[in-house]
Amino acid sequence: MTLIDGKQIAAHIAEKTKKRAEKLAKNGLQPKLAVLIVGDDKPSHMYVRTKGKAAERAGIAFSLTELPKDATKEEIINTIKKIQSNKSITGLITQLPLPHREWENDVVNSIRPDIDVDCLTDTNLGKLVAETNTIVPPTPGAVMDILESLGVDPAGKRVVIVGTGTLVGKPLAIMMMNQLATVVTCNIQTKNTKELCKDADILISAVGKKHLITKDMVKKGAIVI
Repeated sequence: MTLIDGKQIAAHIAEKTKKRAEKLAKNGLQPKLAVLIVGDDKPSHMYVRTKGKAAERAGIAFSLTELPKDATKEEIINTIKKIQSNKSITGLITQLPLPHREWENDVVNSIRPDIDVDCLTDTNLGKLVAETNTIVPPTPGAVMDILESLGVDPAGKRVVIVGTGTLVGKPLAIMMMNQLATVVTCNIQTKNTKELCKDADILISAVGKKHLITKDMVKKGAIVI
């Protein structure tokens, strides 16, 4: 078994991103990421701080806007409109989940597609399907970078993705299909997840849950992310 050195791959991506940011800045375009967070969810705040530190290390300016958990949908959307009216903003993220998850689609779709770096707007997801996208969803993009670093071409491979969320599972399945992989997705209603996983050349857990994938679900030689 060979372990994938995710930290080394991440460091390489960060260095490459820093060089691109420096080049853009020299040409008069300073990349700037804005993040909006609503409520006081501790894991979300921790994740946002991590994003901010990563952005700054990569030479990307970072700004954070916070709203209370009782902010209305209209207040959230108006705040997004105000943030993106600033022409210096080149990327905008609304940290999910929102206190009211039923608002998320409307809130996300109030972000301009050209600065929707999470690739969550209907426009950008549609472009991903049509292979006309210019923005790559971050976590699925990281998975593709890992495979590239390993010299693995998904074409012709059987890829099993456990989890079908909008942030990772669904867009990753689309990206794998665009690379001519044979893709199987598993969700909470899938009856034979273990058997499907055992048949995977590339097995990806996209649910954020520890120990979901066990060794008896992985065939010899499979890549597990």
